[in-house]
Amino acid sequence: MITVHLTETEIQLYVDERQMISDEQKAHVEICTKCQAKTKNYALLFQSIHDAPKPTFDFDLSVLILEHLPQTQSETLVDKWMKYVVLGIIGIISLILLYLITPYLWAIFATISPLLICTIIVCTAGISMFLFTGMYHHYQQKIKVLNTTAPLQQ
Repeated sequence: MITVHLTETEIQLYVDERQMISDEQKAHVEICTKCQAKTKNYALLFQSIHDAPKPTFDFDLSVLILEHLPQTQSETLVDKWMKYVVLGIIGIISLILLYLITPYLWAIFATISPLLICTIIVCTAGISMFLFTGMYHHYQQKIKVLNTTAPLQQ
């Protein structure tokens, strides 16, 4: 058991997130009257903060904020066509290059062991799946945060 009193941060963790402190610190709080008093004070403080009424405005804040946001420019027809033209040119150039180097690619793959090719494919698929699951998990967290926050009223 520890004989030193807990710091303010440790007492706040004891009140708010008990699993974040060690068992020795928990045992100390259970027998130390000074730390118990601080714990009760923080518990009352946290409860009063939690019970406090949420601040409200007597005006529609979202309207005021939306007025100051820059207006997004809609994509014009020329911009859309330009995007498709550039993508088409890149696609055509890629197909021409692929057609020109195909004989060389077959020669390269013919000299590589099939086991090495399978290893490369499995490693690439594994890394891609790992990156995809991380990205998807991050996306789900962002969606959860968006769903838990209150939407702006218009």
